[in-house]
Amino acid sequence: MKITYTHAAISRIVTVIPNQKINNHDLPFDDKTKKKIIKMTGVETRHVLDEKTSLLPLYIQAAQEIFKTIDPQSIDAVIVVSQTPEYRLPTTANVLHGLLDLKKDALAFDINQGCSGYIYGLSQAFALLETASDIKRILLFDGDAISKISEPENKSTAFLFGDAASVTLCERTNDSKSYFVLKSDGHGYTNLIVPDGGIASPLCANSYEKQSDETGNTTSASTLYMNGTEIFNFTVEEVPSLLEEVYTLSNQTPEMIDVFCLHQANRFMLDFLADKMGIAHKTPINIDRYGNSSSVSIPLLICDMPEVCTRSHALLAGFGVGYSMSAALLDLSNTQTMLKGFEA
Repeated sequence: MKITYTHAAISRIVTVIPNQKINNHDLPFDDKTKKKIIKMTGVETRHVLDEKTSLLPLYIQAAQEIFKTIDPQSIDAVIVVSQTPEYRLPTTANVLHGLLDLKKDALAFDINQGCSGYIYGLSQAFALLETASDIKRILLFDGDAISKISEPENKSTAFLFGDAASVTLCERTNDSKSYFVLKSDGHGYTNLIVPDGGIASPLCANSYEKQSDETGNTTSASTLYMNGTEIFNFTVEEVPSLLEEVYTLSNQTPEMIDVFCLHQANRFMLDFLADKMGIAHKTPINIDRYGNSSSVSIPLLICDMPEVCTRSHALLAGFGVGYSMSAALLDLSNTQTMLKGFEA
């Protein structure tokens, strides 16, 4: 799907990271294994939620920063993008709506989407701003705590994932063009999956039994399974053509784009993609300090490196779980950003 918007823009992004910092060199694996995986993923340190904290207080802290400059009652919609919701039901958006005491005629809903989710959420917000006359301001929350669903003995995931939460203030504008391309290939959904926990395969005692997979890696059906090879193949095959579609839609060339803010999947993949597409000099990377934070990796990157990312021609791209893909070219030159640690 290709979409052009002309009356929506991002005003502010606030990202909050947990205080608990993990050094991957300290994980309980042998030194040879740690050295190899850290080199491949590029992840030196990560921030993860502690056992007593969910994403909810991080969302609220981020929103309170937004409310220092605008009236909470001016918010017309709340959207939450996450694959680690606060509850199975109700939606996290409705929980936040109540805790933030927003007006009753503001709509609220969740989007269950991972690596490409931030751009999917932006597209939904921009579509509402473009078409609904009563909607002028939207809070787009984006957060994931993949560390909570990762097996700590699984070498494929234990080193990779960090947690974070963000909120993006989207507002109606008079003239601000943006270009979105959203795609999917659900044939590969089994390559990045938590097998048990849904109604297709409910949690049971066997879900928590640890097993060894074909590579000798520890896994369980209640935690995240990732076929890294297949995810890599999907990414390097599909992402270049995804960006080509954005170039065509926007009538832009890579040389005309200021910065490429890619989902921080892993360092090897990012380097390979950037080199293949000839954009390495325009592709900021911060996965070494925060890990792969799923869909929130893009707003985290923007808030962590605003001097690089807040440009007039910024191309954002997300890709991964569910074989979902998204990209957007938009103007971030007037976007204010903030990165904060969680204030417990």
